Amino acid sequence: MQGGHLYMGRAFGGKNLTESAIEDILCSILPLASFFAGCTGEKADTRNNRFLGYFTTHWKRLRGEKVDPMDYEDSAVARIAVQFPELKDEYKIEDLFNMSGSELLEEVYHTDPQRAIAMWRSLPQEQKPLQDDFLSEDFFYILDFLWYYKEFDEDAIAPLLDAIQKDDTFAEMVFRSHYVCKLHLYLIQVAIEQDKTELAEHLYALLQSNPLPREEWCEEPDAFKALMEERFDTEDNAPKYHYCSVQVGNNRPYAYLTAGLPVKRGDRVRVPYGKKNEPKEGVVRSVGDYTRDTAPWPPEKTKRVLEILPKPQEPLKKEPAVPKPQQVEKETVKSEVPPVTEEAKPTSDADTTPTAEVPQETAPPPKRSLVPILVAVALVIIAGYALLNSHNQRAAWEQQYQTAAELFAEGSYKKAVELVEDVPENIAEQPALLTVARAGVLLNANTEESLRDGLDLLEYAWDLGSYSEQGTALQAELTARLQETLYEKAISLLHKGDAYAPRDCLRELGDYKDAATILAYTHALIDSQSFNVILYRWALESLQAIPPDYNGEFAEEIAALRDALPEKIAEQEQIDAERAASLAQQQQQKPKPPQTFNYGGGSTDTGPGSGYSLREDYGDPEDLYEDGDYDDLDEAWDEWEEGW
Repeated sequence: MQGGHLYMGRAFGGKNLTESAIEDILCSILPLASFFAGCTGEKADTRNNRFLGYFTTHWKRLRGEKVDPMDYEDSAVARIAVQFPELKDEYKIEDLFNMSGSELLEEVYHTDPQRAIAMWRSLPQEQKPLQDDFLSEDFFYILDFLWYYKEFDEDAIAPLLDAIQKDDTFAEMVFRSHYVCKLHLYLIQVAIEQDKTELAEHLYALLQSNPLPREEWCEEPDAFKALMEERFDTEDNAPKYHYCSVQVGNNRPYAYLTAGLPVKRGDRVRVPYGKKNEPKEGVVRSVGDYTRDTAPWPPEKTKRVLEILPKPQEPLKKEPAVPKPQQVEKETVKSEVPPVTEEAKPTSDADTTPTAEVPQETAPPPKRSLVPILVAVALVIIAGYALLNSHNQRAAWEQQYQTAAELFAEGSYKKAVELVEDVPENIAEQPALLTVARAGVLLNANTEESLRDGLDLLEYAWDLGSYSEQGTALQAELTARLQETLYEKAISLLHKGDAYAPRDCLRELGDYKDAATILAYTHALIDSQSFNVILYRWALESLQAIPPDYNGEFAEEIAALRDALPEKIAEQEQIDAERAASLAQQQQQKPKPPQTFNYGGGSTDTGPGSGYSLREDYGDPEDLYEDGDYDDLDEAWDEWEEGW
């Protein structure tokens, strides 16, 4: 228990209402039981978490889930130890699992904050916002040493902010999970204190998109609003978001946040690209400021520029072979006519009389006039050639685009992609054609991954223009193919005897064909593989939800299981009754009292309740286990077997 929270029971697993209700009662009782057992402080925390761990594991078994042996200990520590096996070299195993998740992270955080943050981040099974309220609460309380017990500390929060700034996926997980507390306020405050304006705006936008109702926030929403309004004093108190359009290769440009970098049009930048956010180089096509309402893409969903790349050095151009005009002119004047200065201007008619040295009007033009003319003619020829070449090139691209469009219409998606990739995006509707053609290629690949990628490609496409109808048709085909793929996968796994793996596929399929019926069958099959009357009855209830006239893929198996379950229930009830009778008989049997010696007076009482005999006080090892402080049932059984 840390700060009033028991980490184990609600750590990283789903529960039904019954389990949650029992767990709440248990969380209230355990601290009191530990107190009367003489356990206080850390010893009580360890004891409470251990018993709550037994409870969690028990319910996992009832749900048919696989049980990790490490679930008997603090689940946060167990998960961290699995992800970071080097901890077993740094700590004794008993010391490690006597620590709570919060204690372990706090100790690591002091020496290596980024490592502790990586440990914290590894706790959820998926790197996305946590939807479960209890799970989200426990996730943030494991970092309680940063915010629950301490006032605002910029130095302590800064490493976490740095990690969030570098990874949008992590930022979204922190700010859009179903728990909002003072830690979120501290993170935004540190961003403001460090003049990371755009980061603060981005985190605030993520927080505003958090689906958790404002009345359920543990930190008042007005506190965040006041913090932002104090820092960003605009007319409507609406932060500005700095966007840039980045083109990667020949693909269409995508919108990115500049992340406070001085990005300019024409800059080469590195950005996270595609579904896997692979770092790729691109060119900035435009830069602009937007409000949340006018932004080209929601700020909380927009990726950010990673860095500005240095411009490549241009090779030095060689000087043209043609002499500079001024040099030629200077030499010509020097050889033909002496230069006339202000002092040498004629002052009388006699001085203006031409001499034999001065060329006459009928003389041929001087050489100096030929160079500019030739240069001008050459430039005109070059410009004309370039214009003609540009026109021809554009015509070639337009023809290439048209060919790609025809191939796409014929269903030759791969060839269409190969052609249209080389066409500039300003030719016709190149970006739209490239998008739908790539979706067609992914459709033809016909794997689960390719089908999902194709759906994502069309879902996040900005504008398909005249290809919208084809995009919608491809989206429908991709969906149908994916459903069929998932259905066949689930059927195949069930035929192989695996009842666990198909459930995710069947849940995703929903009402597709008889997926709901087969899902009910998997639940019944899992429950029927136990040796528990309650689970047998649950299996029967699952089968009762299936129509009696069902004649689908597993109709025979369902009918056989429906017929077999009543008999299995009866057999198990008989076994349970015999076991109960045997235990009752054992309790009635009293062992012989030990030999006692009376040396003159008094006697030694060894009867029931005397405290001298475990078997007298406990008729069952499980009762001893429940009442004592044992690591496991085997330890209690060994002590009960000794008897005295």
